[in-house]
Amino acid sequence: MLATRATSRVMVATAIRQRTTQPALFVMGGTRLKSSLGETMNKKEKVEEDRYMRRMEEMQLEKIRAQLMEAKAAQDKAMQDEIHNTYIAPVMADVEKVLDGSGDTVSEEGLKKLAKWHLGFA
Repeated sequence: MLATRATSRVMVATAIRQRTTQPALFVMGGTRLKSSLGETMNKKEKVEEDRYMRRMEEMQLEKIRAQLMEAKAAQDKAMQDEIHNTYIAPVMADVEKVLDGSGDTVSEEGLKKLAKWHLGFA
């Protein structure tokens, strides 16, 4: 009877162990789960990497746009200076001579506005 109790205990322990250990199919499923989790993480990393690259490209484009705008502003300023020196400054000098002859004075801004009016720019 003693041997039967020990044998029955071993049988019960074996049965419990068999029920609690995972079958091979479940382990394979777990492996698939791990690989699909890895694939999901790789996809998320790829998305984050793509976002980072787009952000960097946008920053580069903004920098280029700023440089182009600065170059255009400098070009516009040079053109305005050329127009002023070529057309407006001589007319301002003529108007100033006429006003000096009569004893009148006008501010620099007033002379500029008179010259632009005379040339038809205003």
